Amino acid sequence: MSLMPTAPRSIGGVLDDAIRLYRRSLLPCFPIVLITVVLTALPSIWLALNIQPVASPNPKAVLAMFNSPAVWLAYLAIILVMLVTYGALFYQVDAIAHGERLSMGQAFGKGLKRTPTLLGVTILFGLMIVVGTMLLVIPGIYLWGVFQLAIVPATIERTGVFESFAVSRRLVKDNWWRTNVIILVAVIILVVLMMVVGMIAGITAVASGGVTAGALSTGHIVIQQIISSILSLFTVTFFPCILLAVYHDLKLRKDGSDLADRVGGLKPTG
Repeated sequence: MSLMPTAPRSIGGVLDDAIRLYRRSLLPCFPIVLITVVLTALPSIWLALNIQPVASPNPKAVLAMFNSPAVWLAYLAIILVMLVTYGALFYQVDAIAHGERLSMGQAFGKGLKRTPTLLGVTILFGLMIVVGTMLLVIPGIYLWGVFQLAIVPATIERTGVFESFAVSRRLVKDNWWRTNVIILVAVIILVVLMMVVGMIAGITAVASGGVTAGALSTGHIVIQQIISSILSLFTVTFFPCILLAVYHDLKLRKDGSDLADRVGGLKPTG
């Protein structure tokens, strides 16, 4: 059964669509996320073990660690795996929204093909946000809101890097506040959930004596990473669901408005 909206929805309606899509997509997407968690677990634990001990007393030491090729390679491996994963998830969730379903191999295959474009979108998006934030913060926030949907057309519409940003800008134009309120509410839901889990993990570490001189023991760093990985099994899929729900709603609004303008601009002949 298709979950695609047939008319523009209210803010609450878009959130409802995203949650319904998430419920329908969680199990089909679970194997994709599980493979990602397994592949990124060891690099994430290694980074946490090497960075956490020097993070609190000496921030400069953390920056110095980025001179290490091993650190860069670990981060690069995680980023590439996540890009392939998100590509696969967007394809799978979009297929489910249309009443279909891809095999895991099909989803990963499609995601892998779009990885170069997604990497380009990610790099350009990050650069724009950094530069915009340096310009008194506000431009960075504005650019984030305008271009955060670029990953959607880059995946399911197979657009190029610059065209993906153009599509996001066209859809968000005149809907900036509405779009970002919806996404902000979704992010708050995820952040609250992560904070609760983080507090539980922290309380467990303190109660068991795993915190010494402001730092966690090796065992508790590993435990925290495992808890984070388990949590991601249930949260990673939600991000594509909310972006796709917003994207399809904006397409209905924008395309419907454009069609109305074209019809209104027709002049009778004869």
